[in-house]
Amino acid sequence: MATESVLAIIGGRKRHAKKRSEQIDLQLKQWRRDQNGDLRILVLGPSRSGKSTLIKQMEISYEGISDADRERYKPVILGGIVESMRSIITAGSESLDHDDLRPHAQTVLNSPEQAHLDTVCPETRAAIELLWADERVQHYFGQYRQENGSSYTSMDYFFGNLARITSSDYSPTDQDILHTHVETLGIRETTLNIRPALRVRVSEVGTHHRGEGLFKGIHYFDDARTILIMVPLSSYFELGTDKAQPNRLDEARRTLTSLVESKWFEGEEKRIVLVFNEVDKFKEMLPRHPLADFFPDYEGGEGYKEACQFIAGTFTQRTERRLDVYYCCATDVASMEPISQMVIDSTIPTFRMGSG
Repeated sequence: MATESVLAIIGGRKRHAKKRSEQIDLQLKQWRRDQNGDLRILVLGPSRSGKSTLIKQMEISYEGISDADRERYKPVILGGIVESMRSIITAGSESLDHDDLRPHAQTVLNSPEQAHLDTVCPETRAAIELLWADERVQHYFGQYRQENGSSYTSMDYFFGNLARITSSDYSPTDQDILHTHVETLGIRETTLNIRPALRVRVSEVGTHHRGEGLFKGIHYFDDARTILIMVPLSSYFELGTDKAQPNRLDEARRTLTSLVESKWFEGEEKRIVLVFNEVDKFKEMLPRHPLADFFPDYEGGEGYKEACQFIAGTFTQRTERRLDVYYCCATDVASMEPISQMVIDSTIPTFRMGSG
């Protein structure tokens, strides 16, 4: 008798939970009709800050990558591998000019100059494998990556997986796709089906508006409930390089200033989130390029957590508005999953159920 009572209680709870879920679904459907559209997340940030990677993480979590989409990434990845090795050879023409390396380097340089490739010929593949296995190339690549900041952070990943990626039956994995960079020009929208009654549109503003703060059409996105600004931490190094080019940290700060001053994004219901990306590269670069060399007022020592907080402070101190701050490595699923979940949770309206 006691067992039957327990089962009845459990059954009642399940029915109540199901009824509550159905009620929420009905409210969400009504909310969508009232709003005449989907929920929106707006993703901003400078070039190569991790905007597309964050959106791909959300896609993987909520939609998954279709086989057709995986195939579309394949020629981008294969072409990127050849072009990346070509870049290393060209940049290191003096450092890597050795008799035993020269024939392999020439094979790569003679390969077709195409951004997208359907396949990598056996000769080019073998040449890249031999070059990448050489300690001199590895040493030069380490210097090359340090000097060029985050632009070449995925090279070692793809070269380290060369045999798998150039096999005849290759299909890009989730990690391959996350490490792939395709610059977004213009505006790209991704639709996430969070649940049957709710879709979220993630709008990414591309890099053709570089250095201009918010672009002129920003008011089209005033329905965004959550606005993310991606900040590439490792770009602090750029502060001491080409003065003619806008630094990406400065670009991100200008974007934040324009955002909080914009009449289109007033009100506490608009959540602004700063996502400081590339913590792994930032930590790696600090010993070689101390933060104090670029920020004379920095007195926090060599600890990377202190350095992270200092750079975040150069953003948060610009406004009294509430800003949520997160640190991550956008290609790392474990560090991105809670951020993706937070973004979705903060975007979905909260519905309170009556007691009846």
